[in-house]
Amino acid sequence: MLSITREIYIIILVLFFIYLPQTKLQEILCNQCQTKISVNHFIKNIKSSASLTSKYKNKFYKKKVLSHTFRNPHNILFEVITVEEADLTCQNTVHDDTTFFPGFGWKICVCPKCGRHHGWHFSPTKKNCEVEKEIELCMNKNSFYGLVTSNLISSHKEKIEM
Repeated sequence: MLSITREIYIIILVLFFIYLPQTKLQEILCNQCQTKISVNHFIKNIKSSASLTSKYKNKFYKKKVLSHTFRNPHNILFEVITVEEADLTCQNTVHDDTTFFPGFGWKICVCPKCGRHHGWHFSPTKKNCEVEKEIELCMNKNSFYGLVTSNLISSHKEKIEM
């Protein structure tokens, strides 16, 4: 009985050391002041019909990350990834015009320490949901953040270029 327990213990240790590096949390930082903005665990791949291009890349310990290219009304291009949670300071005003994610309004968000622009907080709005068939279903969607990759680095000080 003791040998079976020891064998199981060894198997558990081996599996732990094989999978630990793949599940390790990696911080997403402001590239100007290194303040923590989010972590790879909160990355959520959200599709958008408004993106110019969308592509999956292996980033953050082999996690596939969906990256979008958007163009704003001022003709500025942004490479954006989406996360469920972020430590950012966001404006109070929700805009529902020219959204990158149809059905969602947006607020501009900046680093709480240095004020660098890092992206937007997206949340469902009734006006934008009216274009969808089921307004109630649309309004129950979760909010999320779109982060500009060129303004970020990983906790390993690597640029997060997609």
